[in-house]
Amino acid sequence: MKKKILVLTLIVALCVGVVSPFAFAAEELTVWVSNGDETNWMIKAAKLYQQKTGVKVKVESVPEIDQAQRLALDGPSGKGADVVGWFHDKLGRTVVQGLVEPIDKYLPAGYAKENYLENSIDALTYNGKLYGLPYAFQSIAMIYNKDFYSEPPKTFDELITEAKKLTNARQDKYGFLFEANNFYYSGAIFNAYGAYAFGKNPDGSYNFTDMTLANAGGIKAAKLIKSFRDEGLIPKGTTGDTINGLFGEGKVGAMFNGDWRLKDIKESGVNYAVAPMPKLPNGKYPETFLTVKGYYLSKFSKNKKLAADFIKFVTNTEMSMDHYETNGILVPHKEIVGSDKLMNNPDIRGFIIQARRGIPMPNAPEFMQVWSPANNAMTFILNGQMPAETILPMTVDMIQEGIMQMR
Repeated sequence: MKKKILVLTLIVALCVGVVSPFAFAAEELTVWVSNGDETNWMIKAAKLYQQKTGVKVKVESVPEIDQAQRLALDGPSGKGADVVGWFHDKLGRTVVQGLVEPIDKYLPAGYAKENYLENSIDALTYNGKLYGLPYAFQSIAMIYNKDFYSEPPKTFDELITEAKKLTNARQDKYGFLFEANNFYYSGAIFNAYGAYAFGKNPDGSYNFTDMTLANAGGIKAAKLIKSFRDEGLIPKGTTGDTINGLFGEGKVGAMFNGDWRLKDIKESGVNYAVAPMPKLPNGKYPETFLTVKGYYLSKFSKNKKLAADFIKFVTNTEMSMDHYETNGILVPHKEIVGSDKLMNNPDIRGFIIQARRGIPMPNAPEFMQVWSPANNAMTFILNGQMPAETILPMTVDMIQEGIMQMR
């Protein structure tokens, strides 16, 4: 009898040893991705994962804007995805809605910060918990016309001095333009002057009562931006479309914009280059708002450990490089983003350097209350309708009132 038990035990042990590489083979995952290029890449990644683990991964193309709502409807009934993906600014809202699950406990200790840019991990962290792993990031940088600037200006003082010489408003020719009344762009200067939308608590959560937009740094940032208007560099009524159109016509020396503009710029034939934004008069570099795309663990997944393993797989070193090579996205994996292949790419190097200096756009739902008051404040300041010392404290009050109304 003891011999039979021993034989059975050995058989079971051998069987376990044989199937362990495919321990999840009976399982199946569903992944939602947002568009055609991403769908095609994910289908390839899913096949590789199946070859490695035996797990079948069903890939569905679901627009990013629809994923959260669909997960809320289909998740409870078991029809939703195990893995979803969207920009990190939606994270706080989906956490509050109970749609995503922290991924920390399914990862080796220290794995995330060892492998990805720290600010990209911060972007996917909400109230001290990590909810996903990053696969792409975006930041604005300085895109300049090499027929205007043989070398990129290293400081704002240099940029403004040269821009004045190059600007001829009558000919619609400008040495430097950016969408100054849009806080997505002007916020980079406020951040660098220590004027942030929200402070942070010791546990990493946002402190919505600690708003420093109207502090001394915020006043200096606003006055610096106002000086661009006063110096005749950025005319009234300047919009993003205006800037993009004029740059494409070869009439703008430099602008602050993202890599999403490069396709149109290349088609325009402008002799362009990309550089990080120049150093500010306070000796610091602009801290642009970093936006990060991540893959998240669905709260409703019945295979959370497996789903987390899949997320880890599609964002590892090899797959991150393949993602970059296939779709041209900027990936925040440390080994890839710091590699010679990316850093020697003139279209990418400037964005990477600037992104490392950036801060994640706040992922709390409350940040939505910042945009309109901040944009309006910049318009008032630029037009000379109200000084920064007056309008910025009012802006803080309006933001806090909006947050209170949310609750």
